[in-house]
Amino acid sequence: MWFALKYFGHEKVSVLNGGLQKWLREGKPTTEKIDKIEQKDSYTTNENNDWIKNKKQIDENIKKDSFILVDARSRNRFDGKAEEPRPGLKKGCIPGSKNIPFQNCINPETNTFKSKSELINIFKENNVDYYKPTVFMCGSGVTACVLGLAYFLISDKNAVIYDGSFAEWGKK
Repeated sequence: MWFALKYFGHEKVSVLNGGLQKWLREGKPTTEKIDKIEQKDSYTTNENNDWIKNKKQIDENIKKDSFILVDARSRNRFDGKAEEPRPGLKKGCIPGSKNIPFQNCINPETNTFKSKSELINIFKENNVDYYKPTVFMCGSGVTACVLGLAYFLISDKNAVIYDGSFAEWGKK
């Protein structure tokens, strides 16, 4: 949701790090009161189209190496050792891409993002130079946004997502 709101031009977007469960465990306030929201006649968006890559741009990048492509899928899926959950997809990865399983960026006990220094180390350990133009992908374009947010947390740069991800690129 973070990426979708930013993509459509919302500037003030926050993430509840750890989710509602962490909020409740910490004894923070909640309410059952529902405020009435006024319906607007129009809603204007400002799409940030340069934050999305398409298959043609990914195919061009295989030849030109203009940006780093980072896949958020599990290491076994990336390495082609596990079947893809969607039928009709080949196994493996996009040539030249790198892999950071999105779970590596999350503390499993608290469901929060790891610290900035831990995230930087995760990117370094996986040979991803976050100072260079970077694009994130996954199986369907959703968990790529976890890496996109981790990237934003360490670089303060907007994430770029290959929305079609492996579901598009990996078709047989």
